[in-house]
Amino acid sequence: MVDTNVKIIEELKLFLNIVIEVPEIRKLFTTNSADFTRDRKLPLKKIIGLLINLPKRSLSIELRSFFESLEQSELCCTKGAFSLQRTKLKPIFLGSGMIF
Repeated sequence: MVDTNVKIIEELKLFLNIVIEVPEIRKLFTTNSADFTRDRKLPLKKIIGLLINLPKRSLSIELRSFFESLEQSELCCTKGAFSLQRTKLKPIFLGSGMIF
């Protein structure tokens, strides 16, 4: 069972890295080809990390906690900034059988 879980996590990480690093694949999951191309406080990798974390508390608390866990509390963003970045992901990314 543990080996299966580890394999699933590794495959998920591989898939997410491909989405993040390969522009042609990233275009399939973003609303605009220019989305997530600039270096911001909330790049695609952080948005995915927050979504995988499956927030249970208020969004502002989850954002603060997430950035503190990355030891980047000075880079914390607002709820609005997170929501705007999240809208750049197509619904298929969140509902394509993945765990989010």
